Amino acid sequence: MTDWHPPRTVTHRETTLGFAVRLTDGFTGDRPDGATVEIDPADVEPVVNRSGYHLFLDVDADAVTLTVDGGDSYVDERRRVVLAHDADGDGAGNSDAEIDTDDVSGDVPTHVVTDPAEPIEIELTPTPAYAFPSSTTTVRGHVEDDDGDPVAGATVALREFDPTVATTDDGEFALWVPATAEHVARRDGRNVVVVDSIDTGGNAGGTALADGDGTDPTLVVDHPDHGETTEPVEVAAGSRTVHYVSLDG
Repeated sequence: MTDWHPPRTVTHRETTLGFAVRLTDGFTGDRPDGATVEIDPADVEPVVNRSGYHLFLDVDADAVTLTVDGGDSYVDERRRVVLAHDADGDGAGNSDAEIDTDDVSGDVPTHVVTDPAEPIEIELTPTPAYAFPSSTTTVRGHVEDDDGDPVAGATVALREFDPTVATTDDGEFALWVPATAEHVARRDGRNVVVVDSIDTGGNAGGTALADGDGTDPTLVVDHPDHGETTEPVEVAAGSRTVHYVSLDG
């Protein structure tokens, strides 16, 4: 005999997409591992779909602060998100002028969401703890002031290449160099990255001369309180170069 069970009532609940966030690994361009996203003051946990998008549904706020915790491998990120669309997503909601942003520092980027279907794109920068492949051309090092103390928040870049990174609280940095075969020359039995000595404009992606007669890339380190320094650095191609910088400002 078959047991009969009374039908159950299923409640249908509609949800509204407030906004979506897409995180990418700044080195690989893929989905990052270990990064988490949260917003404040709205108490809403994101739904992560199969494509890796973080979806924030039913956000009961005009504006929120979005925080990305990059864990050990990525630099944390912070954004101000203004919801400028109504519940139907037709763009008829709030405007920038209606949002109080006095509690947010000026260096926090603001995203105004008029179409919730267009995700907020955030590229995460690897930290010195990031597991770069062993064959990656990287420049790692430490920035200190004239007293020998670590300098946090200094920007570090090779003038002829992207990207730009910032030093950690310990003054450390890890800068990967997107050098191609055109940028590699043989010098004293070693493969090094060189740029065209004729290109004096500081343009990214300088080209190495075929006979290796090029110049070393220029390392630029800058901090608002400690000044700037520039110096050529011999960068080993396909491996790690360690370099220490002292800011005298």
